[in-house]
Amino acid sequence: MYNCSLEGGTKMNLVNKGEKIFNKFIGFYLLTVFFLWIKTYITQFTQFDLGIENALQQFLLFLNPLGSSMLILGFAFLFKGRRKYTWLMIVQVLMSILLYANVLYYRFFNDFITLPTIFQTQNFGDVSSSVPSLLKSYDFLFFVDTILLIVLLVSKNVKIEMKDMKRRTATAIISLALGISCLNLALAEADRPQLLTRGFDRNYIMKYLGMYNYTVYDAIQSTKASAQRVTADSSDITEVINFTQSNYAEPNPKYFGAGK
Repeated sequence: MYNCSLEGGTKMNLVNKGEKIFNKFIGFYLLTVFFLWIKTYITQFTQFDLGIENALQQFLLFLNPLGSSMLILGFAFLFKGRRKYTWLMIVQVLMSILLYANVLYYRFFNDFITLPTIFQTQNFGDVSSSVPSLLKSYDFLFFVDTILLIVLLVSKNVKIEMKDMKRRTATAIISLALGISCLNLALAEADRPQLLTRGFDRNYIMKYLGMYNYTVYDAIQSTKASAQRVTADSSDITEVINFTQSNYAEPNPKYFGAGK
């Protein structure tokens, strides 16, 4: 009788502690991060053919969504009151849409969305007729966690914590997220040297850095390319012509014209 009462009391204490954790913003933040992290990992593992070759690459595929999810969602700590929760949900929805959009794009093109393709709206008409054929019966699972989080807030199962977060907490969370991302990049560079400087294959960037870091990397690369085109002038083409002329290689007479 005594043991049963003790066990029952222990279970009630654990339940109460669990409720207290998720009634605090830090608990709801960690729950949101966990959902987005696991969903992204499963998606990257099952929906994309990234060519995982060893245990380290498998570990990086598991790790890389964690740092980026913690960091982007962690900016919620900079807001006050209900705005913290609003930021979490807006970012969670946008990142889920980005993830699912890449899944659909990959099913059609066997590639990932880049910043230039987003603005090439004239191509959307050609693809729109094929969208229904790309949908799968399980696609609703990409948004189950988002719906669950919204239900928890709307139904008030999670109480809104109005008090501001301590700066030490926010700093610790963001520092931890940056630390995980740096560890991810260091391990990726160890397995694939010059990963970011030789980013000719988007599969490598996705495999080693994950969906959200890939999006940031692609945005930076696209912006740099656009800036170079804007600042280019006629002297640049002259330099190219001079280089090709000074480094011209004569064709091998043995093979030249053999294709005819």
